[in-house]
Parts: sequence; C-alpha cells; structure tokens
Amino acid sequence: MITVDPNTGETKDFMTGFLGALGLSTSGRPADVQVAPDGALFVSDDGNGVMYRVTYQQP
Repeated sequence: MITVDPNTGETKDFMTGFLGALGLSTSGRPADVQVAPDGALFVSDDGNGVMYRVTYQQP
C-alpha cells in the first residue's frame, strides 16, 4: 500500500510486508480500506481472512 502526494505525485510506502523476495510470492492480499470514527484504518486481507487496525502515534 502506498500514499500519493496530490501536489507532486510522489509515492511512499505506507504498509509493507505482503510481498516476498523479488515480489514473486505473497503473504497476504490487502483488498479494502475503511476509516473508523477514531481515525484508525481497517485494512481487510482476503488472502489470510483477517483485518488489520492501523493507528498513528506521534513520536
């Protein structure tokens, strides 16, 4: 999953770890993203039948 800067078109990795070496294998398949009322993201992974809850903590 990536983010895209709407002003420059620059992309950055946002959520990684689903592709194996050289991109030849996968360990999941993110399929959809929903935003929770508290701002967290729910990412469904239909490759593993799970959902991830992604939150942000300031450093």
